[in-house]
Amino acid sequence: MVRPDDGGGGTTSANYATLSNAQNKFNDLAAAFRNAISPLTDHEHKAVSGAGQFADKLEPGAAKFLLSWREAFTVCEESSGLIAGNIGKTAVDLKSVDIDASTSITL
Repeated sequence: MVRPDDGGGGTTSANYATLSNAQNKFNDLAAAFRNAISPLTDHEHKAVSGAGQFADKLEPGAAKFLLSWREAFTVCEESSGLIAGNIGKTAVDLKSVDIDASTSITL
C-alpha cells in the first residue's frame, strides 16, 4: 500500500503474513512444475511402448515433445522460484531462486 506523505513522495508498507503466503504459493508452484517432469517422462515411455509396431514412428516426435515440455517446466519452475525468493525484497536477489537456494543464476 502506498500512502502519500507531506513531502510529495510515498511510503510503502507491507503485510508480512500476506507476503509470506504469496512466497509459499510461488514455492509450491515451483515444486509442482519440478514434480510434473517425472510423470510426463513415464507417460512418454508408456506411449512409445504401447505403440507396438508403430513405436519407431512415434518415438522421434514423442522424444521432442517430452524435451520441449521438460524445458518449459524447468523454465516455469525457475521463474516461480525467482519470484518466491524475491517477494518482499527491496532489491532483486538472483541467488534466491528457491526455498533451499540450490539453484543459482550467473549473468
